[in-house]
Amino acid sequence: GLGGKRADWTISVPEGLYRQFLVLDTGDSFLTGETKEHLFNGAIPLDDHALYCTLMYDIAKAANRRVRMYNSKLMRGVEVLFHDFPQIGFWANKGQEYLCIEPWQGVDDHEVQEPFDKKVGMLLLETGEKISRSAKIVPIFN
Repeated sequence: GLGGKRADWTISVPEGLYRQFLVLDTGDSFLTGETKEHLFNGAIPLDDHALYCTLMYDIAKAANRRVRMYNSKLMRGVEVLFHDFPQIGFWANKGQEYLCIEPWQGVDDHEVQEPFDKKVGMLLLETGEKISRSAKIVPIFN
């Protein structure tokens, strides 16, 4: 990892509208079927329990699909660029200092599991059809 305590790290996003997929409060990250709109500009709130349950956001505007994780005490961090992916997930296990940042095409299951082809964000490709997605991690040292 990059070092330090998770509480010393800030996660920030560009100004914009972010739709959060709400999950059960049990830590298994099943979707409730509800969403909540957030207008973020800079740091987003993270708490250990929310990270344990998994924070999931849909980001409609491709230019906003980037996240910066920075520790001002260590003067380092990373920027994750994921313009090809419409969703992002943040999660961490209880009692651990790491934080996972995962660009996603689709999110976790609902509490009542739906058919695979009906899951949120699922892409259906025709036979022989190909798709390519990329993400980039840029180190920050300053």
